[in-house]
Amino acid sequence: MIITRIKIENYRGIKHGEFYPSPMSCIIGENNTGKSSMLIALSLFFSGSTLSESDFYNTENEIIIELEFGKISKNDLQRLTEEHRGRINEITIDGKLTLVRLYDTEGKSKLYCKKLGPIDDRLSESMIND
Repeated sequence: MIITRIKIENYRGIKHGEFYPSPMSCIIGENNTGKSSMLIALSLFFSGSTLSESDFYNTENEIIIELEFGKISKNDLQRLTEEHRGRINEITIDGKLTLVRLYDTEGKSKLYCKKLGPIDDRLSESMIND
């Protein structure tokens, strides 16, 4: 499994950024261009630590850190407990899984899974079941 896409919105000096890393990536650039912010955002995705007001590019908007994992193999899934393996397998599409950590304006986070769903509410699972 590898990280195939990193998307960051509203974090420190990053209003909106998207990065497609290769298996071996090097981040270079001038001072104060967001290199460290991107790496810290990646760390925050995994930790879910609480943020302060100074971490927001715009304090009125949420911070979004989205990671797409690709090339998920059966060996990767075997490392999980059986309970989690089934849940992850259900939301993996074409060997990819997209997870989103969303920080509300108070600095608290929740982790979500991004998956396909119908645009029209009439086609949602709950409406069909009713």
